[in-house]
Amino acid sequence: MLFESASGLLQTPHGCAEQTTSAGYANLVALQFARTGGISSAAMEMRALANINMTRDALPAFQDSDGGVRYWHEASAPDIGVTAYALSFLTDAAAVTDIEPANRQRLVDWLANHQNLNGRWSTGDTESEFRQRQSLLLTGLVTRSWLPRQRSGLKVPPAVFAKAFQQITQSTNDLGEPYLLSPIHSCCLGVRQ
Repeated sequence: MLFESASGLLQTPHGCAEQTTSAGYANLVALQFARTGGISSAAMEMRALANINMTRDALPAFQDSDGGVRYWHEASAPDIGVTAYALSFLTDAAAVTDIEPANRQRLVDWLANHQNLNGRWSTGDTESEFRQRQSLLLTGLVTRSWLPRQRSGLKVPPAVFAKAFQQITQSTNDLGEPYLLSPIHSCCLGVRQ
């Protein structure tokens, strides 16, 4: 049932990049759950892998020439959050299928090039309290998308990561998001080892 639902997401029109990525993640999580739980079915595994590969193959249609991922195939600018989400999926999917490291590195580079001078990522004016909170959450999303990526050989510029980490640590108490810093802090300890 889990695989039928996940597969159904990919059999319907893809829609936007976020929906496409979510469909691939559903299959990836189902496959990992089956493997971890000792559930063995060649048909189930083939179906999940086929759907993961469909997502992998569909994502380039959403990318611009610099590597950023748009919500829609055309007529939209690349989005920071969607690009970070696609990077997370492709890196996690690399554990079960072939994903070109150069394709993932393009996403990392695009994200690094779109960081603000203050170390955050934002989607607009950051003057209002709401926009500042949104910017910090987006910064956390991008930073978390890089955590296991450094261990998988992708190159995240240290200064870019350090500026983002500094912004998050300075603002976590004010933000009221206690879990924003936890995975990032764990990664930083692991990276230093």
